[in-house]
Amino acid sequence: MKKYLAALVMMAITALSTYAQQNRAIQLFMPKTVFVGDTAELRYIFQTEADLFGDRNINRQALMTEYSALRTADANRDQRCHIKSAIIEHTGTEYTLIITLIPWKAGEIDFLPFDLAQWIRASQQKKQYGATYDIDLKPVTVHSLVNSLHITSVRPSAAPLMVPGTSILLVLIAAALVVIHTLLIALLMRLKAFTTFMRMSGQERYLHRQAKNALKKLRRLQKADAKYPVDDRAFCARIQHILRDYLNVRFNSSFESLATPAMAQACTTAFGGDLTDREATAIDSLTGLFMRTDYVRFASDADLIATTGGTMDKAACIVSAETCISLFDSTSEPLDGIS
Repeated sequence: MKKYLAALVMMAITALSTYAQQNRAIQLFMPKTVFVGDTAELRYIFQTEADLFGDRNINRQALMTEYSALRTADANRDQRCHIKSAIIEHTGTEYTLIITLIPWKAGEIDFLPFDLAQWIRASQQKKQYGATYDIDLKPVTVHSLVNSLHITSVRPSAAPLMVPGTSILLVLIAAALVVIHTLLIALLMRLKAFTTFMRMSGQERYLHRQAKNALKKLRRLQKADAKYPVDDRAFCARIQHILRDYLNVRFNSSFESLATPAMAQACTTAFGGDLTDREATAIDSLTGLFMRTDYVRFASDADLIATTGGTMDKAACIVSAETCISLFDSTSEPLDGIS
């Protein structure tokens, strides 16, 4: 009987000691005002002679956050808050329990009393029996930002704010994309001509530019005649002059004073004597054009319409001259439109 009485007295003394220590405990909830979704820290500082770690050399212990005994009064701890971490530290007889949590609901979070010593042993994966140390955390309050700002109705959705100058920047980007897209389409459409041009040697590019220059001179002649007409003799002389200038560059030889009957032989020699179909056609076209324009230049009262029996006027004469230049320029067909 005495043994039972002594045990009862010891339990009463332990309970009174724990109660006294808890009355001296300090509880802090930081920050001072915690709103829903904030990260808050609950500190519980107390003193005890008990060795809660089971080893005086250990002064810090991380606690498991999924401890089942850490419950709230409404039995919905996970809906009320999320425990991010829990740590207990001690220096001598002073212990500090630090619980970091994120509250999900406004109102009070009231943790039920729990055995801290058992929580520590569970985190250390030690045996689950031994001395107990119950603590009872005071309820903490979580505030609602909506209520604090006195918001009574949900505001309608608003368009996102734009940085000044964003509209102009978007317009410039769109314009640049349109230009790039247009250039890509143009490049794809003329890719074959462009690649052929890049494969040409320097001499071929030079001769091609000279052919283009001769064609431009013919078009300028046609435009000038439409504005200030000249007689057929002067017109035909000008066409021959443009063609002779081109042939001088094309074959690096003088065609200035060469008579029309000698043109065919001179061109054949310049081509190397062995003519392709294209070269033969070019010489025939050139000789035929020179013969018709010579007749207009040197016959009395002759004009293009009368000389050709009504089959050639000034415009047709220009077209015939352009055809001659294109035939003599071996790159004219694949490089049509490339300057």
